[in-house]
Amino acid sequence: MFLVFWSCDSKIKEKFNYEEAIRSLKSDISKLPTSEYKTNLLRKTELIVLRDSSYKEVLTKNTFDSLKTEIVTEEYLSHIIRQLDLSSIEEIIPSDRIEAYKFTYYRSFSDELVFITIYSQDNQNPKIKAQVIKEDRDCNPMVGNLTLSGNCFNVLFNNTSNISMVDWNEFKQLIESTMFWQLEQTDYNNSVILDGSDWVFKSTKPISTDSIIKKNIYELSPDTLNPLYKIGNLLLNKVDYDFGEIY
Repeated sequence: MFLVFWSCDSKIKEKFNYEEAIRSLKSDISKLPTSEYKTNLLRKTELIVLRDSSYKEVLTKNTFDSLKTEIVTEEYLSHIIRQLDLSSIEEIIPSDRIEAYKFTYYRSFSDELVFITIYSQDNQNPKIKAQVIKEDRDCNPMVGNLTLSGNCFNVLFNNTSNISMVDWNEFKQLIESTMFWQLEQTDYNNSVILDGSDWVFKSTKPISTDSIIKKNIYELSPDTLNPLYKIGNLLLNKVDYDFGEIY
C-alpha cells in the first residue's frame, strides 16, 4: 500500500520493551467499539508478534511506532474501502463471468485517493465505478470515527454509471494493444522520485466456466508512453471529476 513510515536512523538506539509495546497497542485497540475494524486490528497485531519475533530485540521505539502506524492506518483505509464496496474485485469467482479492472491512483503530496473500476459481465452492460476519498493526514485512525463521514477519510465522489459498448470496446482494445496481461512488474529498488504518483492495477477475467486469471501490477510515476499510463489516463478521462494535474 501507499502509507509506509519507516525510520532509517540507526545511530539512535532507545531502550525499548517490545512486549510492553505490544501490550500497550492491544490495550488501545481493546478500547475501540466492537467492530470488524477492531477485530482485524487485533488479528494484525498478532501477525506483528509472529512476524517480528525473530528480530524484535533490535527494534527501536521509532521503528515499532512506524510499524504500528502502517498497520493501523492501512486497516482503517481498508475498512473504509470495504464500506464503499471497492474490494469486490478480489472476491470475483469464475461463475460470476465478470471481467474487471480496478485502477488506484495516489499522488505523493495529495490527500486524495482515487479508485476507478471498469467491469462487464459476459461482455455486456459494462459499468464504471469511481470513488475519490480525501485523507485527513492529521487524524489518528485509532480514535477516528469509523463512518464514511469520519474524521480520517471523507468521500468526495462516489458514482457508478453505465458506459456504452463503444467505450467498453475502446478500453478492451487498449488492453490488447498495450499487451496488459503480458506486462511485467518494474523493479524500483534504485528509484528516487520525491514528488511522484502510484498507479496500481488489479484485474481479473474469466477464461473458462471454472477458472479465472488475475493480475496485480504497480507503476511509479509512469511517463505518457507507458502502457499503464495510457490505461489509467483513459479511465480518468471517463470520469466526470476534476483530478487536477495527472502525473
